[in-house]
Amino acid sequence: MKIFGKLLTIMCLLTLSQKGFTQEEEKEGGEHILNKFKYAMVETLIYKDNQVDIHGISSMIRKRFINMGVMVVGENKESWPQDLSDNPCLAFSTSIQAATRMMGRQKCIISLYDCNGVNFYTNHGFGNAETFQESFDIAIRYAFKKDLDANPYKFDPELVTELKLREVEMVDENEESIKNYFDNHPIDPIEGIYEWKEDQNFDRIAIRKDDQQYKAIVLDSNLDNWAQGEVKGYFQKTTIPNVFNLKWSDINKIESETISFLDEKGNLSIELKNSDQTKYKIDFQKIYPN
Repeated sequence: MKIFGKLLTIMCLLTLSQKGFTQEEEKEGGEHILNKFKYAMVETLIYKDNQVDIHGISSMIRKRFINMGVMVVGENKESWPQDLSDNPCLAFSTSIQAATRMMGRQKCIISLYDCNGVNFYTNHGFGNAETFQESFDIAIRYAFKKDLDANPYKFDPELVTELKLREVEMVDENEESIKNYFDNHPIDPIEGIYEWKEDQNFDRIAIRKDDQQYKAIVLDSNLDNWAQGEVKGYFQKTTIPNVFNLKWSDINKIESETISFLDEKGNLSIELKNSDQTKYKIDFQKIYPN
């Protein structure tokens, strides 16, 4: 009986060991969490005193993604490749938090987000070396260890996330009804029909007063995700003539707060920001009433 008990114990231990080995093999052979993405967008780290990536943390993270085989793109959407402009879900964005200490370990937190803003990975690492840069290099290495270094990366277009669009306000208006309103009512200088064109893309909107604000209503557009009657923006007067506070939705219906300017010819300029906080403008030309 004692011999049988020992044999049974040995058999159980072998079974558990084999089972654990199999699970480890499955883990190592699983799909990489980045396989659904073709591109990585890594933010440029800006500190509270406005110093920009002084320890090269953003650069080190970009290099690690490149070494994995992920293509890294800039934060300026105007420089994106065409397939990414058409489908932003091909990329994930990276948020970085770095705590710089004069002495001891340096900490880095890396968070990854998909096109719908879902955080699918967060991990941190510590590093302690002679220089800040060497310390953060170690910290980044540990922050990657959780899943990012677990399996080989290979982009699979079948896994790409589907973009979930935000619902926006819809109004029962078209170009005919808007023109009829403008022709039969006193209107403010900003009210009218505007058009934006860039390459093969165009967007025609009507700006019409609604109580204490002005709504930008889509009349016609070849931009994906937008339909006639949807409200693309809300303008509010400021104390400065022809300058408006604006809540504006981009091609993917992501809303941001900004400002817009109406020039002496009645044309409208909207100031927007890339994720790296660099500014760019889109200009709408007023086409009605003339």
